[in-house]
Amino acid sequence: MVYKKALPVLAFIILNLFPAFSQNRGRRIVRENVPLDSIRLSDPFILADKNTATYYMTGTGGMLWKSKDLKKWTGPFKIAKPDPTSWMGRIR
Repeated sequence: MVYKKALPVLAFIILNLFPAFSQNRGRRIVRENVPLDSIRLSDPFILADKNTATYYMTGTGGMLWKSKDLKKWTGPFKIAKPDPTSWMGRIR
């Protein structure tokens, strides 16, 4: 008998929490002050922007990192969507 009363409440809680868990699915969390030696990036390329005194690092996979001192980085920011049917395959 208690289960019959608890079931609608449990269903309500689960259905209301589900969107909160699914919102970040597939999104990358931007991190700050990441040391360069902990970033895994294939074919890296760094561009220096004199106007903003910022370095931009990107590579295969469409991710971008930003830095002011080449030591601590902020990112990753998704800037390109790779084609999963290409030779690169699926990006994780």
